[in-house]
Amino acid sequence: MQDMKKRKYDYPVLDPVLIGDDKENMRENWIKDAQVPSSINQVILKARKAIVLVLSGGAMKAFAQVGAYRELHMIISKTNETKNTDLKVDAVVSSSGGSFAGAAICCGWSPDELEEEAKKSIWWRNLVKLDIGRTDQLVSMEPLEDLVRGWGAETFEELRIPEIVVAYQLDEGAVLGWGSEPVASWVRASCSMIYRVSPLKFVDKQDQRVAEMVDASDYSDNWKNPVKIARCIFPNALIINIDLSRKSSVFSNNDNIVSIRPFAGINPVEDFRYTFTKRCRQAIERGVVSVKKQKDVIEAKLERLI
Repeated sequence: MQDMKKRKYDYPVLDPVLIGDDKENMRENWIKDAQVPSSINQVILKARKAIVLVLSGGAMKAFAQVGAYRELHMIISKTNETKNTDLKVDAVVSSSGGSFAGAAICCGWSPDELEEEAKKSIWWRNLVKLDIGRTDQLVSMEPLEDLVRGWGAETFEELRIPEIVVAYQLDEGAVLGWGSEPVASWVRASCSMIYRVSPLKFVDKQDQRVAEMVDASDYSDNWKNPVKIARCIFPNALIINIDLSRKSSVFSNNDNIVSIRPFAGINPVEDFRYTFTKRCRQAIERGVVSVKKQKDVIEAKLERLI
């Protein structure tokens, strides 16, 4: 009983960066006021030579992102080989299930490792548990937090590729985690769907009060796609936005954005959101095919970086 009580109040101490208020408006000058980590600054300084991957959405879309990343990795590798260059994904901006897939990518997992684990269906099978102590939410994402913690990177600073995770702090607004913040806690918060999953409770470093965070894409329409955050932080980088949802991003391809979206003949991932092994493989294939459809566009954008 003592251990249970200790666990109940053993909240992480976090220092979220507030980027949008509780009315879903963007805070003025938030990026100027923020203490940007050195790893993020290095990507900003690369300007038009940087590649930023944006992963949004949750549930089965995380599996589709695995397939999309595999195909994208192949395109970048082929460009490096033929053009004798060294292009790579320099940073990841993510939310919801995208933060989970993004954390694996940023920990250094290869596309083969990502796909193998996804096909085993371990990604969602043991990532939640019944939250017996609450009546307003059904499950807790604590097992997911424990899994991500075991990947070897305690903080964002320890990741091989910089990642920025977007979440929503209740009664405050859209927030992001980076730098010295704990990766696992932020991924758990970003995957905690409001009214269905228990929020992540944490101690706010600034005022020492207990606060709660949830999935930003589920709670805030204005911030449901982290492309906005990516464009704000990396205004000159090539942004590759993978969003295979039914209501995919409104961001169209332009000089510095490539949006990987569903195409004619390719069902949005929601069509099979809540099933597992077979559907996971189908979702991975959707991601592969969607990137292949944009191969020429991606290759043209990459050549501009050389």
